[in-house]
Amino acid sequence: MEDCYFVGKTGDNDDVDLYGESTPPCLIRRNLFDMPCEDDRVHPTKCSAIITENVIKGSSSDHGIVLRDKCTPIVTNNLIYNCPNGGIAVENACTAILVNNTIVNCTKGIHCFDLGRAGFPYYLTPGGGTATVINCIIWDCSPSIQLEDSPNTQAKDPGSHITVKYCDVKGGRASVTVSGTYSTVTWGAGNINVDPQFVNAGSKDYHLKSLVGRWNPTTQTWVRDLVHSPCIDTGDPNDPNYSDWTAELWPNGRRINMGAYGGTPEASMSLSTVGNIGDLNNDDIVDFLDFANFAASWETHQPLFTILTLGPPPLREDLDRNKIVDCNDLGIFSENWLWEEE
Repeated sequence: MEDCYFVGKTGDNDDVDLYGESTPPCLIRRNLFDMPCEDDRVHPTKCSAIITENVIKGSSSDHGIVLRDKCTPIVTNNLIYNCPNGGIAVENACTAILVNNTIVNCTKGIHCFDLGRAGFPYYLTPGGGTATVINCIIWDCSPSIQLEDSPNTQAKDPGSHITVKYCDVKGGRASVTVSGTYSTVTWGAGNINVDPQFVNAGSKDYHLKSLVGRWNPTTQTWVRDLVHSPCIDTGDPNDPNYSDWTAELWPNGRRINMGAYGGTPEASMSLSTVGNIGDLNNDDIVDFLDFANFAASWETHQPLFTILTLGPPPLREDLDRNKIVDCNDLGIFSENWLWEEE
């Protein structure tokens, strides 16, 4: 399910409800869940869904995303805000990977617990929820993270468990609440508790401010700010599976940003000048492979975008960042011809 627009739902059901495993796994991508509506916006049960690049503009009564029962969903690059029951819930023995999400102004940013309902008609697996949280921003949520033990004595593991690393969490470790004796928190490396410097939280622009350049989704141009976000170049530098920086436009510091736009072409730009603007395939040399990429985009205009999710990808080959690949970009490319990383 991708590139859909959800709005105006009422009644006791969720925008997206999924049940059971599939091959390949269910993919929920680039959807806009507009205006707060009733119940959960995305809700897979016993379903190892991939949930990526969605914007969830709140729920009037429930969660942004609920991950429930025995499954291993992956949730990446989502923007979630204004959810009264929580941004992301991980429930009933679910083991979730949460990477590069921005969760703002939710009662409980991430909530791991046992909902109950072990009997008819739900038959949910007893046990808490488990999550690994990487490169996320959790801001203005109270609490940022909440863990609860399962009340079910039949639970194989009654605890909820969370590992947090390379995240910006308002309040830090102290903002994590734990209810019970079996739940655990692993507070890993790289976590910070610093204002992420969103562009404008009031107008719901959660891009990161940058002295070098950050994407303006309204004008679809790159602009510079007077301050620089501490979440730029501070994602996990070592994780080969969930910290791929190569989609970020140069200068990218060769390190992924935190938050929903980290690892995407909309990532705010780095103060580091490592690498080269002409190295379009990130192989440490500007050569004919890069020229092939450049030529394939010749006279391509920055695409327009009508559904305001995370926006269209800015063109990597648009080297002067003016929304078209033309002779000006060819001049910049030529100046860097045969550059090679020393």
